Amino acid sequence: MEILQKEAELQEIVQLVGADALPPDQQFLLEIARMLRETFLQQDSYHEVDEFHSLKRQFALLNAIIRFSRLGNNAIDKGVEIDKLLKLESRADISKVRYRKDFESKIASINENMSKEFKQLMGEA
Repeated sequence: MEILQKEAELQEIVQLVGADALPPDQQFLLEIARMLRETFLQQDSYHEVDEFHSLKRQFALLNAIIRFSRLGNNAIDKGVEIDKLLKLESRADISKVRYRKDFESKIASINENMSKEFKQLMGEA
């Protein structure tokens, strides 16, 4: 909820000067809010896998988004460019995993890959 509230506050600034004028941490917050809305909150009632999610599945998906957010904010604090964060494979995979029947094994794989990607990014920074 806090992320979505901050996003709403930032939208006024974005409308006036554009998202590129925001500092990297605020740009990243907008991306995390988008992930929350599009990946976690929205569901496709016509898709056989996405029409219903168990509580366990919802928790795992939300946990992956929050984990990406925390790792990303830490990377930004250490000087990693936001463009590099937005190009990470794990970010795209989080958005796609909700449509997978093999969700449990895939989300575990995404979390493992996310750890590797951020360790690699932090080594470059």
